[in-house]
Amino acid sequence: AVGNFLGRLGGTTSIEKTYATGGGGVFNFDFLAFDSFDAGNGDGFSVQINGIDVFSHIHNYNRTYDKSVDNGVSNGFAWSLDTTETFNAFSSWADTRIRVSIELPDDVVNPTIKIKQTS
Repeated sequence: AVGNFLGRLGGTTSIEKTYATGGGGVFNFDFLAFDSFDAGNGDGFSVQINGIDVFSHIHNYNRTYDKSVDNGVSNGFAWSLDTTETFNAFSSWADTRIRVSIELPDDVVNPTIKIKQTS
């Protein structure tokens, strides 16, 4: 089941929030790729923390992710992608829940995190 979620974001929509933290830690969120959300349509998403690009990703339809393989480090932020669920919410297209994990360096205090859909 999908549960509650923020979206459906279209086009180049973004969401942004500042979190009160003491520095460091891990930021996690689930990205829900609905319907025909895929690279063939130029669909993707990006994450910035305090205005710094953490990663930008183009999603391939019906692709699964494994955090032991689908990971990296960008501008000092370690990140990983992990498929946690596939389901059908709104149509016959397969939908995917992708857990995004980003390790925040210790010097990142009160981060402003921006998630943007790109298409």
